[in-house]
Amino acid sequence: MPQHIGTFKSRISIAAFLHSGRGLIAGRVSWPAPHRAELSDDSGVVPVPATIAGGLEAGVPYWLALRCDANGWTEVYRAQITPNAATADLFAKGTRLKARARIHQAVRSFFLERAFVECDTPVKVPCPGMEPYLDTFAAGNAWLRTSPELHMKRLLAGGFEKIFQFAPSFRKNDIGSKHREEFLMLEWYRLWADLDSLQEDVQQLLVSLADHAVDPAYFRQPLRVATCAALFEAYLDLPLRDHEDCAPLRACLEAKGLSWAPEDDWDTLFFQLFLNFIEPHLGYDRPTLVTAYPASQAALAKKAPVREGEMPYCFRFELYVKGIELANAFYEVTDSAVQRDRFIADQAERAALGKAVYPLDEPFLAALESGLPPAAGIALGLDRLVLALLGGANFDEILPF
Repeated sequence: MPQHIGTFKSRISIAAFLHSGRGLIAGRVSWPAPHRAELSDDSGVVPVPATIAGGLEAGVPYWLALRCDANGWTEVYRAQITPNAATADLFAKGTRLKARARIHQAVRSFFLERAFVECDTPVKVPCPGMEPYLDTFAAGNAWLRTSPELHMKRLLAGGFEKIFQFAPSFRKNDIGSKHREEFLMLEWYRLWADLDSLQEDVQQLLVSLADHAVDPAYFRQPLRVATCAALFEAYLDLPLRDHEDCAPLRACLEAKGLSWAPEDDWDTLFFQLFLNFIEPHLGYDRPTLVTAYPASQAALAKKAPVREGEMPYCFRFELYVKGIELANAFYEVTDSAVQRDRFIADQAERAALGKAVYPLDEPFLAALESGLPPAAGIALGLDRLVLALLGGANFDEILPF
């Protein structure tokens, strides 16, 4: 309103007012009791003086500005708040939304204090990612990315050593209490590193965020680490020796009362068992890393040397926190020929599934060909991390829109 131009230049925070006892303060009026009004801003809360509160309609929220000086209290501005479809939900979950913002700030500080460089990469890309079971949205003659991974690894190949990004990402038809088609990914990458370095990062990050959690002791615990093979032994008494023989997995499903289809391959059977009988146990008592995934599920991770009598596996881990799958980490493939072969296989699988077949990311492959030292990277669902820290059950509780 024009008559208030310049009025609030001298405004101080309520926290500062509580220290000085003088000045212009402004914020939102709420009613913790029928005849007791409080004025709050992001810094604190102060009772509304009775002389002012008496002129307000009890129980009604207001925007209010007050000045206190030697002459007492003066009302400077008042406007009744009428929450509607555009604002009611924001007011209702304002405390959690502000907690979410503080968590984001803490995450950013964590990486900056460790000499990581914050980066940004394109959202609209020619190749959004090749995973056969991840789909995205067309954007003209390109696609919205499912992850910033390929561009971030190009930065590594171009000389960046430690990078991180808060990355809006997209997954079509990914909808649920802990899923959104648009979500915020936290990704970070290290040159000259392997999964041990990322495990240390994860441990330190969770500990650093513990004070933001509803149950800080949980996030301060040492990580539990278990291989896929060990988990199948522990929960299903099923030794994993390869990723080709489907018979043991089919028999295990039948013993558990679940069906399988003749066309289900080994990985499909693996995930049916994992999701039904193992994942529900992960990360409840303390944060848990699942390591040594089958080599058939390497994606962009390096495969380990094959050892006789052991299931071939890849250098990859996933993080579970409070039963939520939170992060996926790779000791990265750096051989352009290997990566090209995997991408071509992914294209064939997408075609067989009747999905859009994305073009090869030739600039990414060229970056690998130019030379990339050993590197490791991790993608962490930032919205899921916030949900776990704040003890929520649904993204609706912690996302503004």
